[in-house]
Amino acid sequence: MKEIHGSYYIPVFFETNSYSAEKLVGGILFFAEKQVLFRYAENKIKASVQIGNLGSAQMLRQTMKTLAEKVKTQKELFNPAYLEYVRRYSNGLIQFGEPNQILLSVEDFEEFAIKFLGEKNNLSQLVYQKLSTIKNLEKQASIKTNIEISPNNQYKVVLKTHTQSFVLQTLSLENSFETARKNFIQYANIIKKYPTIEFALITQNAQSEYQKQILQNFEKEVPQCKVLYLTELVDFVRNKVQKSI
Repeated sequence: MKEIHGSYYIPVFFETNSYSAEKLVGGILFFAEKQVLFRYAENKIKASVQIGNLGSAQMLRQTMKTLAEKVKTQKELFNPAYLEYVRRYSNGLIQFGEPNQILLSVEDFEEFAIKFLGEKNNLSQLVYQKLSTIKNLEKQASIKTNIEISPNNQYKVVLKTHTQSFVLQTLSLENSFETARKNFIQYANIIKKYPTIEFALITQNAQSEYQKQILQNFEKEVPQCKVLYLTELVDFVRNKVQKSI
């Protein structure tokens, strides 16, 4: 394998036709900061089965789950020599590509991987994954974190510290106009009921006129609520954590 310094990724392919060597990118291995991360796309598993008529997707899915487990429990296995070996000799259904250098942090991997694999962007999932990554990184760095992630809590509270309680709500502007409008109004009403609690909102950048109007109405109704975008989440959470230590 060619020598690469810094972070890099390796695509994982699903071969859909052994005669033409046709294949889809179904997974991605990422190496950075002495960490190994992996993600695979369920939609690519289904597409591979449909395109290649391979029968059940269960075998492909189980192989991806096994690989994901190995990445977590046997990180040392994924060294350059092993990766070069599997790249050269994985000529079956699962194949590994060449390493590609990339300027990407561990915290931004999930967002990049979703785009790389062509998955539908799920804002709530991205937020939860970023929060989980932050918590894991602080644990590895022996920083005593006070973050508590509770995605199924009432009102979708996903983040707390012990010194101050605050609610971090994820609301998508990409829903239909009526759904988005109702969700933002409901959250604004909740905020008004609890003046002693600090609230924040994670959403997308408004694109259409109706999205801009919904966001403007929300900020007018509850100006005390901090509106954040995904790119601001890491700094926001870390500042909260530092203040609570």
